Amino acid sequence: MDLPKFLTSFGLTESEGKAYLAALKQTRISASELSKMTEIKRPALYHALETLEKKGLVSISKTGRVLQFRAEPPERLKSLLHRKAMEVESLKKKLDKNLPFFPTVEEMPAGEARVEFFRGTSGIKNLAEKSFENKEKKLFAIVPSFEVFLEAFTKEYAAYYVEEKLRRGIVTKSIWAEPLKNESEFKKQVTDHAAFLREVRYAPKEMAEKAKSIILIWDDSVAIINSTKEPFGVLIVSADYSETMRAMWAVAWKAGKKAK
Repeated sequence: MDLPKFLTSFGLTESEGKAYLAALKQTRISASELSKMTEIKRPALYHALETLEKKGLVSISKTGRVLQFRAEPPERLKSLLHRKAMEVESLKKKLDKNLPFFPTVEEMPAGEARVEFFRGTSGIKNLAEKSFENKEKKLFAIVPSFEVFLEAFTKEYAAYYVEEKLRRGIVTKSIWAEPLKNESEFKKQVTDHAAFLREVRYAPKEMAEKAKSIILIWDDSVAIINSTKEPFGVLIVSADYSETMRAMWAVAWKAGKKAK
């Protein structure tokens, strides 16, 4: 496992992660020794160690004139997560309190069509989450394969998306190219369709072989997400276009094979 990369999930920089992991291997270690082990230059290393101390992952003592550093056990990362969770909860409360003071977004005139573009992994996640803004609480989807879905989104994000859709009470009818090939840690979210307000059919062979993009249809909106090579997405808001895409989706749904 790439532990330095994993530690970035906890808000550590690459230098902080390397310094912390190296320090874990020693009871106590000086900055010069740590610099040799990690090949991080002294100024950057001292900054990383100072930040790690503030996060509670490193403690500092002094032997004569030499500063010694000791890494706290990895279990301390749980405390860091708990602290971050409390900070997020506090921010949520502050946001709710201050929302009335934000300028109101001017809504588009009713019936006016628009097209929006989204780029990169963060962009297509933002696009997918647009489907949460669902007045009808109905989502019609085409997913070429679950592997393609995971190319666009990580397993963690995929699980979050499914759970959040359920929390909002959005009922989904989804056309998949094929059954899930690989069993996964979130098998329940994928295979227990009824529990997650989802009905699934498998696409006709001709469609399954050619379809490469994820399509989401709700209200007057259609999202097209492409995850191969450089991820990008397009959102089309148009009652006419949405109605057309729903009609095409319905043909594929009727021709599809019902999932067990």
